[in-house]
Amino acid sequence: MRLNASIWGVIDFSYGTDNLFHSSSWSGRANERLALAGRIVHVENQLLRYVLEIGDWTATVKDAPVGVRDVLYAVPEGRDEILMLDEHWLRMSGNTQVQLITVGPDLSEIDVGSGLTRIYK
Repeated sequence: MRLNASIWGVIDFSYGTDNLFHSSSWSGRANERLALAGRIVHVENQLLRYVLEIGDWTATVKDAPVGVRDVLYAVPEGRDEILMLDEHWLRMSGNTQVQLITVGPDLSEIDVGSGLTRIYK
């Protein structure tokens, strides 16, 4: 998974986990390609991610990073959770499609195309 390797390259672990929630831990070059928005922390059944390069949905797994502009779909029997970098929990029920538009300390924008989504702080 080439995407995982490039995303992990943007996180600076020398400052500890507190820096995961601040923009100072990101490298400028990787920010231009993809802004890390969070991490998938729970997958029940199957969670799909739309990959623009191939024009199709692919399965994703627990602990996979999620970027800004990613489109995710929980299958009808699925229940999934994402921990956002702004410390919000995004919980998706089955048959739900979301797109992460922006994630920041003051504003996070998530487009819910279908289904039920709960967001907790």
